[in-house]
Amino acid sequence: MNEEKKVCCACSVEHLTPSMLINDVHRLTSAKIRRESERSGLRQGYRRIMFHLSHGDDGGTQQDLVRHTKLSAPTVSVSLARMEAEGLVRRRPDENDLRVIRVSLTEKGKQLNQRMQEIFREIEDDIGGELTEEEMTELKGILLKIRNRLIERTSASDEKDS
Repeated sequence: MNEEKKVCCACSVEHLTPSMLINDVHRLTSAKIRRESERSGLRQGYRRIMFHLSHGDDGGTQQDLVRHTKLSAPTVSVSLARMEAEGLVRRRPDENDLRVIRVSLTEKGKQLNQRMQEIFREIEDDIGGELTEEEMTELKGILLKIRNRLIERTSASDEKDS
């Protein structure tokens, strides 16, 4: 067997399916994100919340975070309480509706989010290091098609179960 085609002790490239490769890429990138997050002092459950808070001028509401992160309301609530205690977020009543609590990143939270953005840029560099710009565009398009198909299939399956 040609050594270039051998992936591990028992597998060759011909035996790998796209889903196996996607899983491997996911596992490897997730491990790096988890490792670097821990080094930076960022709990695993905070990443999605910080990502969504960093994309708005005045943060968002807890309900926005539940909807956008796909985390449960209790998970978001507990995470926000911990994040607030650690000085990463600030919660305050909405100026127009006092029943609504707005959540935003503090300066400390913004700095930690910046570090996470650096980690994600490193991962993007790792992924795209051997690819041309055209190949990266094509890869992104293919992955979006796969993702959209899976979302459609999941939604259709969920509707059948209801």
